[in-house]
Amino acid sequence: MDRSAPLLTFAKAQEEIRRFVRRRGPGALSFPRHARERASERNFDARDVEYVLMNGSIDEVDWDERFGSWRCRVRGTDVDGEDLTVIVALDPAWERITIITGF
Repeated sequence: MDRSAPLLTFAKAQEEIRRFVRRRGPGALSFPRHARERASERNFDARDVEYVLMNGSIDEVDWDERFGSWRCRVRGTDVDGEDLTVIVALDPAWERITIITGF
């Protein structure tokens, strides 16, 4: 981790992610083309991602120096109870979550 990166614990990341999902205002979740393509290929949708973010648990948090944001891996189940892991980029300063992929 870069020494200039802000500290982000698993608990704080989970708190921030859940706050963003609850808020669901304009721009709260970004679902770029790559993530939408993977979702279609792997049979999950935005509702499944939201469910994992609200009910899953974070097991990895890394600072992505290239993009200046946190990359978090959230594991859980989708709305149908199927295992789903979601990788998100979290930028609390911009109050935005970008869905990177899911599997």
